[in-house]
Amino acid sequence: LSKGQRQRVTIALNLAFQDLFESTNQPLSLLMLDELIDNGIDARGAEQSLDILQKTCDKKDKRVLLITHRNDISDTVVANGGDVMVVELKNTISSIASDEEIM
Repeated sequence: LSKGQRQRVTIALNLAFQDLFESTNQPLSLLMLDELIDNGIDARGAEQSLDILQKTCDKKDKRVLLITHRNDISDTVVANGGDVMVVELKNTISSIASDEEIM
């Protein structure tokens, strides 16, 4: 499998395990993905992975917390109507960017 295909399999497994958990516990409304689409995947593959993730989460009424270091991914999220919070590390101090800095 290519890196992009492996990323899509990882997303599918995350969603499947979430369904399994929910079948025996309380429903989860948040899916947290830490740098899942960051490494070894091109912009098109990232966009396809985000599209699959968005459609699935919309269908299941889930929110996604996606942690990424790639601007092209956050730009795609914003273009699709999602919210982005930018956290920058400068001199070992984290800060959250304002809306004006994000745009």
